[in-house]
Amino acid sequence: MSILNGNISRSILIPERSPFGEPFNELGAIRERGQIMDTAALINKTTCEELLVAAGRGLVGVYRVGSDGKYEQLSSLEIQADSRQLAVSDGFGYLTARADGLYIVDLASPEQPRLAAHIDTLELATGVAAAGQLLAVTNRHMGCELYDISAPYHPARLGDFLCGEAQSVWLHRNLAIASDWMNKQVHIFDISNPHIPRRLSTFSVDGFSDGVSVVTVSRGKAARTVCLVASGHHSARLMNRVKYKNQTYVTPEMLADGYGCGHGVELFDITDPTQPEFLSRLKAPPLFGGLDTWRVFGSDGCCYFTDSMNGLFRIDITDLTQPRFTHSFRLPPKPVQQLSPPSIQLQCGIVTGVAVVNGCVCAACEDGVHILSSGGHAPALVKASACAAYDRTQLENTPTERHEYSYTEQRGSSNPTLKILYNTNSQLHSFVQSGDILLAACGENGIVRLDQNGGYIDSFATDGICHDVALIDDHGRGDHGHDGCLIATAEGDRGCALYRMTDRIVELSRIDFGIGLSVREVVAVGDKLVLQLGCGSLAAACLTVCGDKYRLEPLGARLGFGMLYHRHIARTTYVDSSGSFIIVLPLAGGPELLRLGDNGLERTGYRLGHETCPFEEGTCGYRDKLICVFDRKYHCLDNPASLNSLPEPDAGVAIDSELTQSSMSGLPFVCGNRLILLNRVTGLIEVFDISSPHSPRLIKQAETGLFPEFAASVKVDGGERIYIALGHAGLAELVL
Repeated sequence: MSILNGNISRSILIPERSPFGEPFNELGAIRERGQIMDTAALINKTTCEELLVAAGRGLVGVYRVGSDGKYEQLSSLEIQADSRQLAVSDGFGYLTARADGLYIVDLASPEQPRLAAHIDTLELATGVAAAGQLLAVTNRHMGCELYDISAPYHPARLGDFLCGEAQSVWLHRNLAIASDWMNKQVHIFDISNPHIPRRLSTFSVDGFSDGVSVVTVSRGKAARTVCLVASGHHSARLMNRVKYKNQTYVTPEMLADGYGCGHGVELFDITDPTQPEFLSRLKAPPLFGGLDTWRVFGSDGCCYFTDSMNGLFRIDITDLTQPRFTHSFRLPPKPVQQLSPPSIQLQCGIVTGVAVVNGCVCAACEDGVHILSSGGHAPALVKASACAAYDRTQLENTPTERHEYSYTEQRGSSNPTLKILYNTNSQLHSFVQSGDILLAACGENGIVRLDQNGGYIDSFATDGICHDVALIDDHGRGDHGHDGCLIATAEGDRGCALYRMTDRIVELSRIDFGIGLSVREVVAVGDKLVLQLGCGSLAAACLTVCGDKYRLEPLGARLGFGMLYHRHIARTTYVDSSGSFIIVLPLAGGPELLRLGDNGLERTGYRLGHETCPFEEGTCGYRDKLICVFDRKYHCLDNPASLNSLPEPDAGVAIDSELTQSSMSGLPFVCGNRLILLNRVTGLIEVFDISSPHSPRLIKQAETGLFPEFAASVKVDGGERIYIALGHAGLAELVL
C-alpha cells in the first residue's frame, strides 16, 4: 500500500555501483556548429600551448581549452566536405571526408589555418593516421594508401595494400595496423618499404572491428607493445546479421546469439607482430543502431573508448589481463525516437571521437564537443607513434612504379594483356570518346584529352576534382566531334559541371548540391543525367537550351538509398518502350531499376532483395535485356520486371559449364558483344562473349594487382578496342 499511495521509505533502496564507472563531470560544451566527428590535440609550435582541433560538418575549428573547461575559439576553416576522422601531426591536420577524399590543413598558425593540399583517394576515405613523414589513409573496400608527408603541401604517394573493409588505421614504428570492419579482423603490415607492404599477421575480434591504436606498456624491465581494438554491432557468434530484422523486441535468445553484443575493447600483445597474443576483452552494453563509429585511444595505464550511442568510457588497463571501467559519459536520449526494431535501448546522442587537452577530456558528439573532467588529471592520449618510419634506403632501390603489371596463367590458355597507353600522375577514373578524341576524368588533373591511341594531347583544369565524365546530347546542335561537344563532369564537393569542349574548355553551368552530397558519378541518358551524391543519394538533372544558352537544371527530387559505395549507377542503361531505366546497387537490398523520365527518377518496384557487394556484383543493360551478376552467378533477364523474381542464390541458373571456373565477380561493363567484369578489390579482370546472352562464354582472365574501375569500347581506325581506366596506373588497352 505504501507504494500505491506514493509513500515509500528510501531506506529500503540499496544503491548499486555502476558497472561502467563513475560519470564524468561535464564542465562545458562547444556547440557553435553542431555535429563534430573527431577531435585531436595540437601543440602550438610558437607558444607550446596545447590546443583543441575539432572537425565537423563543413569546418575545422581550433579552440583554446582551459583546465576549468572554459574555451575560446581561435579560428574556423570552412571545408566543403563531411568529415570522418582527424589526425594531427607536426602542426598539420589530416582529415578524411569519405567521398571527398582527404584534406591537409596547415595549423602552424592556429589563428589562421589554411588548406595545404587535397588527396583524391582511391575510394571513400575513412581512417587516417599520420606520424613522422608517413600518412596512412583507409578507403573502406579499396585498402590503405601510404603517402610521404615530409612536405605536407606536396604529399607523394608511396604504395597501398588491401586489408578488407578498413575503417581505421594506426602507424607504429615500421608497422601499419588496419582494422577490417566487415570481417571482424585486424591486419598488421610491415611498411618499412611502403612501395611493397608485407602482411605479417591477422587476428580476429568479437565484433565489427573499427577503432585501433597501439600503446607501449612498461612493466619492470620489459616493455610490451599492446594493440587496442574497438568493436561494435554484433558479436562474432551472430553469423546472420539480418536474422532478426523483423523482430519487434529483444529476446534472451537474440542476446545469446550475439545480437548487439559486439561492443567493447580488446587487448592484444603485438610485441612480436607476427604472433599477436590475446590478452583480454571488456564489453560495453549491448547495442545496435546509430552511426557505426567506434574508436579507442590509449596511454600507459588507461584508454578512452567512444561507442556511438553508448557514449564514452574510460578504461583502466594497468592490469592488461583485467581491464575495468572507471568513468563513463552518455548523451541524453533523443527527443524523437525513430527506432528500427528490435531495439535494445533508447537511442541516445552519438559520441564519435575523443581528445585530451590540458587535462580535460573533449568528446566529439553529434551536438558539438563536450568538455569533461574525471576529477583528476587525464593523461595525454597517444594519437600516433612519433617514431613511425620507413626505410628510405629500401625505397630508393625499389622501382618507381609500385605495380609490375604481371599476370598469372590459368587453365592453360594465354591471358589478356594490359597494354599501358597513358600514365597519369593523378588518377584516371573514366573516359568518353568524342570523334577521334578521348576525354578522360583525371582527378586533380581535371580533364585530359588523349588521341584514340591513348596519346596525350593536353589537359584542362576543372573547378573541382574530376571523378567522372559523360557526353550529353545537345539536341542536334553540335556534331559531337572534338570541335564542339558538351560534357558533364562529377566534381566532388564542387557538384556537377557542364562544359563546351573545343580546343579549349568553357564552363556553361554548374549544380552544387552542398555539404555531404559530393558528386562521384555522372551517367548520361540522352539530354538527362543521373548523379550519385555522396554515399546515399541519387539525383537527376536535365539540359535546357534557350538560344545559345545551355544550362543544367535539377530534375525532380533526390532519392535516398542508404549506403552507397564508390560508383553504383550502371554504365549501360536498359531502355524499353516506356522510357529509360538505370540500375543502382545499394549495399543492402540489391539492384533496383529506376525509371528516368521528364519528372526525374522514379522507383519502379523492380528490385532484387538480396544483400550485394558493390565491388563484386552489379547490373547492366545489353540490347533489350538486363544482365545481373550477383552471388557469383550470371542472370540474363528478358524482362526487367522479372528482377524481383530471380531465383534464390542457392538455386543457380543454367549457364555454360565453363563459367564454373570463373570467379563471376566484379562490376559489369558491356563492350560490343563482350561483358567485362572489373573487380577493384582483387584486381581481377574477366572477359565473356555474350553474343548469345543466355549462354555466356568465358574468354580470358587476368590478375592485375591494379585497381580497374571502368571499361568501354573505343573506335580506332574503323575497328574497336577495349580500354580500361586503372586509376593511378592510367589508361590501358585490354588485348584479347
